[in-house]
Formats: sequence, structure tokens, C-alpha cells
Amino acid sequence: MGNQQASETADTAAAESFDPRLKALFSRLAEEKPGQDPCVTEDGFRRLFGAPLPGFATVMFNAIAPNPGSGSVGRRAFLIGAQETLNLAGLSSQIKYYHDVFFEKEGVTEEGVRNMVHTAYTLCLASINLDPEALKGDTSILDSLARSIMKTCSKHTEQEFNVVVQTHYLHLFSGLHTYVQKTLLGAQEGPHEELVTSVQQRFEGSMIDLPMAWVLSCILPIRYTQNRAELAEHSKLPKWLQWSQLYSSRQHGQSLNR
Repeated sequence: MGNQQASETADTAAAESFDPRLKALFSRLAEEKPGQDPCVTEDGFRRLFGAPLPGFATVMFNAIAPNPGSGSVGRRAFLIGAQETLNLAGLSSQIKYYHDVFFEKEGVTEEGVRNMVHTAYTLCLASINLDPEALKGDTSILDSLARSIMKTCSKHTEQEFNVVVQTHYLHLFSGLHTYVQKTLLGAQEGPHEELVTSVQQRFEGSMIDLPMAWVLSCILPIRYTQNRAELAEHSKLPKWLQWSQLYSSRQHGQSLNR
């Protein structure tokens, strides 16, 4: 019995162990009204997650606040929700979490999946300090990816969605989750001009553009997008952008068998 109580005490202590940066974040965002405990409102989430997609702030408020209808979240509930988000371990946990983030209320819908894919792409770019507007590119392939997911998820259930994404689009939420983590911990930065220029140069005149590279990174194992060690060592670009060009008609001439 004593061991069980000690174990429960340890579990409770672990559950109440919050990252100090989350405590600082709550203090920064919280509003204090006379006779009420400090709380963070949806406006606070807009200040936190407002760029580059203002609508994503509401999505994260609904995910972290236990009762979004009240319009605010208290200190303890905020810390628990934010810490649980930070503690997501493994891609399968992230996939389940972001299914709930995007579809818990209305279920898996065509428009919802399209919004999810575009959001994941945009915030993936933001997470690596790129400017989504400057590097938007032809996003029709994102719509194709959304249609493919919807076609595969014929039953539109949570279980089916999780299986489909884990089987075919394992890294769909990786960049999005990095953006959420960095934002909650105060580590998210704005666009870096030199990185934006580097990406523009890398894809200039290439048959593959940025949206296509991102879609491929969601589908292919990461080993297919790793560049040679000497290039990766000196590059500030993430591995999914380090494509080695095997053939270029500009450099090698045009040929039907290439």
C-alpha cells in the first residue's frame, strides 16, 4: 500500500512538472480582471499563433482549453494542455493529436482536410524560418494530396484517418508540430532572408518546386531526402530540402532516355 501511495505521489508530481517557459508564457499572455483568477483568452492565442495563419490560433485555443466555450483558460489548465502538446512522443501520437485538433468537432470533411494540408505546409515553412508568402509556389499539389487523403479515408473515421496517415503520409504533421513546439517555448523566429534566398536559388529552374518537395517529404522515408554529408554539414536548410539533382537538361543536354 505504501509503495502504491508513493507511486501515485510520484505520478502526480510528474504530471504537475511544467516547463518554466510555459509558465513564463502564461504570465505574458494572461489577462487579470478584478475578482477573477488570471486567464488566457482566445485573443491571447491570436497574439501567440496569429502569424502566418490567424485562423490557426482558434484551432490551438480549442485544443488546449478544456472548455473553449468559456472564452478563456486558467493557469493550471493552460499549463496541462500546453505541456501535453510538448510531450507528444512519436509520430503516431502527433497524428492522433492533430486529427483531434482539426476534426474533433466536425469530423473528417473534404474542406477540413484541404485546410489541414495547407496549414501543415505553411507552418512547416514557418518552423524553419522561411517566408510562406514569398515561397508559396504552385500549391495545386497540396489540393491533390488532400483529395488523395479523402479518397483513401472512405469511412471518414478517426481510426481510419490515423491508419491512412501513418501508412502513407507519416511526416505530414512533423513541421507543423515543430512550429507549435517552438511557439509555445518562445523559440519561433520570423523569416530569415538568407534562407529564403537560398531556397529560391535551389529550386530555380528545377522540375521540382517547394510544395512538391514538401509532399515528397511527407511520403518518403527521411533517408531519401538526406544529401551527401559534406553538403548537409554546411547547409542551414533542413534535410527534406536537400535534394541532389541527378540530371539537369541545362547542364547535361536534352535526351529522351534521361
